[in-house]
Amino acid sequence: MIKGLIFDFDGVLVPIDVTLKQKLREKIIIEYCTKTSVTKEQALAHFNQAISKSTYDDAYYKIQDAALQLNSFQKNEFNNLFDQLSQKRVIKLDNTIVDMLRCFKEYGLIIGIVTLSSKERIDNILLNTNVRKYFDFISSIPKKFLESPRSEWKKDAYQSFLTKYKLKASEVMCLGDTQSIDIQPSNYLGIHSVLVIHDDNRELTQKGIADHVLDRDTLHETLPLLILDINN
Repeated sequence: MIKGLIFDFDGVLVPIDVTLKQKLREKIIIEYCTKTSVTKEQALAHFNQAISKSTYDDAYYKIQDAALQLNSFQKNEFNNLFDQLSQKRVIKLDNTIVDMLRCFKEYGLIIGIVTLSSKERIDNILLNTNVRKYFDFISSIPKKFLESPRSEWKKDAYQSFLTKYKLKASEVMCLGDTQSIDIQPSNYLGIHSVLVIHDDNRELTQKGIADHVLDRDTLHETLPLLILDINN
């Protein structure tokens, strides 16, 4: 019986921002060209090679890793750049996602967000989009996790959700779009894991890493059906 849901944010409740990724890539390439005197074409080739070598499965961490490999930015410089560009984004949840969340609350589910985003960013987005009322639990990234994005932080956040609402792992479903950051901690605790697929992580579909795989574009249709199927 599913009684609680834990969502990742970017790539699950909202799509990965293609424009933001493009702007980050452009900044990295420009900086790399300036420091090495290579052509833009050569810089792009080196960037793509760095992306392919990255062991991260989060879209934004892949780009950060490429920036560090190319020595275009230090980690704190990249994070500052990411924050600057992120603040200019206008984020809106799809009406279908909002309707889904409303239905889940009416169904009596406890809903949480566990995200790599800062508390300030998530609070602003949820308030501006008028969906804060649907979430009972929000856990945002602590600063120490920025230094080690494969740390135990998400597992601890999931456990806090279970403890706070006195739920068994088998009564909770976790939805995320990365293997190491979202799905592995969920599997470790015995929570129902759902890999949410989009254009940036479609290669994970064949790995069999989660209990269920759903496409983000149809999440508002398939997730309610999955929960009803489990609960019935």
